[in-house]
Amino acid sequence: MANLGDIFVAPMVTASVAYWAVELQFMQPVIAMMPWPTPIGAGAFISTGGDYMSIVISILCAIIAFLIWFPFIKMYDQKLLAQEAGEDSLI
Repeated sequence: MANLGDIFVAPMVTASVAYWAVELQFMQPVIAMMPWPTPIGAGAFISTGGDYMSIVISILCAIIAFLIWFPFIKMYDQKLLAQEAGEDSLI
């Protein structure tokens, strides 16, 4: 079963980073909602009315989410490798 911590922690951390970026006026607040498949950076740029700093903050949030999820991805990969090695020994 998947660890629920990895599902909840990354969105909470990245939302906090974005909140504080707006609160501390590093970037403008969102004025328009973009469709979710809009690429990272482009959606933030358009959503904030053309604020270039929003591109930096959105890329930073993506990197933070990756760093939070990476250990869980590695654990899952090691689990799959162990299963694969166990299946190879049976053949």
